[in-house]
Amino acid sequence: MELQQFFLFVVLIYMEHWLRAPSAASAPQSNLQFIKKLQSYHDIDRKIAESAVKAIMNHLWYLTEDLVGLAFFCDDAPDERKLAMLSALQKPARKQTVKRLETKNIAGIIGNMELDNFLRREMQRTV
Repeated sequence: MELQQFFLFVVLIYMEHWLRAPSAASAPQSNLQFIKKLQSYHDIDRKIAESAVKAIMNHLWYLTEDLVGLAFFCDDAPDERKLAMLSALQKPARKQTVKRLETKNIAGIIGNMELDNFLRREMQRTV
C-alpha cells in the first residue's frame, strides 16, 4: 500500500514540479503552486504531504523579494498575476528585506499567498 501511495503522490503532485525545476524563471511560480497542492493533498495523505512540506521548506529561496521577480519571465505565470506583481512594486518598501523565509509555521501562510505578496517598491531596481 505504501508504494501505491508514493506513486499517487508522484503522479498527482510531484512530477509536474520536478519537470519544471530546471527553469529558474518558473521556480517562484512552481514552488508556490507546489506548496498549495501539498496543502490540498493533506486531505488525501497527511503523512506524505507533511513530509513533502518539510522538504520543500528547505527550498524556499526562490520565494524571496530578490528572486521572485524571475516570475516575470515565466510562461506559466498568468498575465493577471504578472500585472499584480507589477502593481505590488508600487507598494512602499519594507523596512527590512527578507533574504530567506523562516520555515517555522510558514507553509500555511505561503499557501495563501501569491507572487505579488513577495514584491515591494525596492525591487524596481532589480526587476
